[in-house]
Amino acid sequence: MKAERPLVELKNIVKEFYGVRVLDNVNLVLWPGEIHCLVGHNGAGKTVLMKILSGVLQPEAGEIWIYGKKFSKITPRKAKELGIFRIPQDPELVDDLTVAENIFMGDLPGKVLFNPTKLYNDERVLKIIDEMGFKLDLKKLIRDCSRAEKQMAMLIRGLLRRPRVVIFDETTAPLSIREQRAIMSLIKKLKMQGVGVIYISHRIDEVFNIGDTVTVLRNGKVVVTKPVKDLKGMEELVYYIVGEEIAQELKFSRNKQRIDEEARRVLLKVENLSGDMFEDVSLNVREGEIVGVFGVVGSGKTELAETIFGWRKPKRGEIYLRGKKLKINSPKDAIKARIGLVPEERDRLGVIQYMSVSDNIVLPSIARFKKVLRTFLSMKEIRSVVRSLIRRLKIVTRSEMEQVRFLSGGNKQKVVLAKWLASNCDVLMLDEPTKGIDIATKFDVYRLLDEIAREGKGILVFSSDVDEILMISDRIYCMVNGRIVREMEHRDANRDILLNIALGEAYVKA
Repeated sequence: MKAERPLVELKNIVKEFYGVRVLDNVNLVLWPGEIHCLVGHNGAGKTVLMKILSGVLQPEAGEIWIYGKKFSKITPRKAKELGIFRIPQDPELVDDLTVAENIFMGDLPGKVLFNPTKLYNDERVLKIIDEMGFKLDLKKLIRDCSRAEKQMAMLIRGLLRRPRVVIFDETTAPLSIREQRAIMSLIKKLKMQGVGVIYISHRIDEVFNIGDTVTVLRNGKVVVTKPVKDLKGMEELVYYIVGEEIAQELKFSRNKQRIDEEARRVLLKVENLSGDMFEDVSLNVREGEIVGVFGVVGSGKTELAETIFGWRKPKRGEIYLRGKKLKINSPKDAIKARIGLVPEERDRLGVIQYMSVSDNIVLPSIARFKKVLRTFLSMKEIRSVVRSLIRRLKIVTRSEMEQVRFLSGGNKQKVVLAKWLASNCDVLMLDEPTKGIDIATKFDVYRLLDEIAREGKGILVFSSDVDEILMISDRIYCMVNGRIVREMEHRDANRDILLNIALGEAYVKA
């Protein structure tokens, strides 16, 4: 039986930035004990709407009703008083404070906050960590934490405040499969306690797993709001998110015959490579082949990719390109050998935020554009190449001179891909290539990888997304605790097999 009144009502919300309307008469209702999923492509307005509800932004028009009372505006302080807590996609924490100091910041008197015994042994925090199965060092500085650890700190901070409304904004994106399942379990527990949950995600499976209601935003407008149980399936939801024409285009199929298998030559060969968090790894990538390395967060796959690219030093082992042994001591050596890497942390490692789209694209291949005694850059050639890549990859930008920091996450990822296409690399490695990217852009990336492979390039994809690995890979390596434990052809793999290997049979069945 539904409660007499909703926790939250947002009525005809309008928001503009510099004259551009990003929310256009948006309505949303959240009831006690409801998990309301909010989905849409990057730039649809999901996060902006939630920033309005949590007091970070103010609307140009519309009404905000909380617990049946109308508010002219909500401030962050008022939102906290009302029990509204938002866990943002990019955790809002202080780098120079510890995890525990960030968790309790603003909620405890100074005599407690600076009392190490009480600060690091709070029973409530330790209980949450234990119940969730988290591994979190409360004394660790935030600047030294992974993105997953930062998300956990934000989550604990919110739970300690006993919220009535919790907003999860892409919270599971950086987490391992086990941690994702723990978050899903927590959300269901909050629901049972009568807490209202607004859940933003690009992952369609999560909507069907935990959602009661789904609202789809497209270009700042509500396309549909309906009970999840009334959806006919994932295809219907994809249709609402991206539109009918694009939905038809999203039927991606792997081209198994990019190049005749017998004619494929081995491009990249790794033999008995050991480094930080991995041991004795051997693998190979052939021409025209997409090879997936599947492993959960912490399996060592990211460290392996970064070692092959030269960001990390190997302890031992060999790397060969077309049969020639390479000595890679830095990314410069990898780039010279025509090996590229699209890193997991694209904002920090993939792009230079305050440089233009054009400069980011040409940076790894600057020598290609030099002329006149190899001193001056050919600006005409640069413009031609950059504009061609912007069109090919459908990068949404006002111009090639726009700074990358103003682009969406999906378009930043396309810029990283564009720079390796400009460099004409032979082997392209990608670490979590579609994490945090909307579904339409995700399929753009998949199609592009298929195109690159059909040109005879070798592609190595490192991912913890089992569906992604199955969708795009010709061959799959499974990585567990720093070791390759299984290699299989795509035809021999399925979701249960891969999860069995990565997590253990008992956990998959749980």
